[in-house]
Amino acid sequence: SFFVLTPDEKLVDGLWKELGEGGSVMMPMDRYPWGEKYGWAADRFGVNWQIMKARPEDSEQTIVPALMFTGAMTGKAEEAMNRYGSVFGGLETIELSHYGKEAGDRAGMLNHGRFRMGGQVFVVFDSGVDHDFGFSPGVSLQVLTGDQAETDRIWNALRHVPEAERCGWLCDLYGMNWQIIPREMLGLLNGPDREAAGRARAAMFEMKKIDIAALKAAYGGGG
Repeated sequence: SFFVLTPDEKLVDGLWKELGEGGSVMMPMDRYPWGEKYGWAADRFGVNWQIMKARPEDSEQTIVPALMFTGAMTGKAEEAMNRYGSVFGGLETIELSHYGKEAGDRAGMLNHGRFRMGGQVFVVFDSGVDHDFGFSPGVSLQVLTGDQAETDRIWNALRHVPEAERCGWLCDLYGMNWQIIPREMLGLLNGPDREAAGRARAAMFEMKKIDIAALKAAYGGGG
């Protein structure tokens, strides 16, 4: 899901109305222990939004990806957060809160974790109840890399499901989907020479991990 954090109460009300139209409500807009005004809804396209009136100091990033670990991945949220930090570097923990003894077998698991990585804020948490779903390719996180070496390093650190790999996409140990995309690829696919860009795009469709040199060769007409 995606958190929308804003101190603007009118914006909260407007987003709740617009995003909820034609969708479904998971948690009605109301006061909760973690916020004076909060609601969770799936919009008409099936995308989940957690809309919350937040303190100004918690609103540095309006839209925040929130990864819920459930099913077989329940209890892996904090592990995943630390693993991602080791891959991308610069992990800054903002807030960690764990379930108490009253949560039974979920005691000690993460009920809310907020961290900054790569200049962006993320939320991770273990679900307090069982669900019959997990992560899917319907939502992925895109990582823009600087060169082939960085692309290789991140790809090799995250990849876990070989059959899920295609066009720079991979699935990690927790079922989360990532797009590991060299910035240079975007220039090739969107360059002014549309015929050359088409050759590069066709080459990309045959790749798993993105090979920058092969894309350049295709763009230049060399294969």
